Amino acid sequence: ALSGGPIADVLGRRIGIMVSCIIFSLGVALQTGSSNLPTCIVGRFFAGVGTLRWLVKENRQAAAAESLSRLTSLPMDHPSVQAELQDIRVALQIEREMGESTYKDCFRLNQNKTGLRTLSGIVILALQQLTGINFLFYYGTTFFAHVGIRNPFLVSVANTIVNMGMTLPGMWATDRLGRRPLLLWGGAAMSVCAYLIAILGVTTSVTDIEPQRAIIALMCICITAFASTWGPVGWVVVGEIFPLNVRARAISLAIASHWCVLALA
Repeated sequence: ALSGGPIADVLGRRIGIMVSCIIFSLGVALQTGSSNLPTCIVGRFFAGVGTLRWLVKENRQAAAAESLSRLTSLPMDHPSVQAELQDIRVALQIEREMGESTYKDCFRLNQNKTGLRTLSGIVILALQQLTGINFLFYYGTTFFAHVGIRNPFLVSVANTIVNMGMTLPGMWATDRLGRRPLLLWGGAAMSVCAYLIAILGVTTSVTDIEPQRAIIALMCICITAFASTWGPVGWVVVGEIFPLNVRARAISLAIASHWCVLALA
């Protein structure tokens, strides 16, 4: 994750994503086809491990205009296309005037509060993992089986469908309701659900049907709260809060905290 920032600046976002997808696909193929532990470990290693803005940065103006034209379905000489390209040029010029950045610059306490922004991004993505959402997806089937729920696999599939479906309202609400309210209300809803699930887990028997149904319902509510708030909004906030000159490196730090928490969980 920490290497993502420099790679994004050198190769560009688009090529960086394409290379990452190829490496990840190789890892998945090795894991899926592995018949022994060493092959699986190698696959896991690979799996773990040029945007418009980059084209303008490399002074490939024609390619940038063509790319933006495809994205907007507008002619290359359309005023909206040219205006957006000009905005990107101005932003890049400001970035050049600021000079090259290092990871140390991400923590400077300057007028832009860069250090505070970096810490905010790190904390947000760390807390996104600390919500415990991946426990439900990684170990949900085992958990449901231990609390006595029949067909635990089907319940896990239902939770996954809820997660996918409720991401769409989150995309709609991000700009209309605001980032901060969504994070606050989503965190509160998940906290209440986790508290109630814990109470039911220690005060009821695995043979009681009604508490089992309540646990399933609370799980779905918790996933709904995550998928429509912390799931998408956390990444949106991290992509928006950093100054241009440190954006790539600061985002890589935030993502590194995300994966560190997951590794320790």
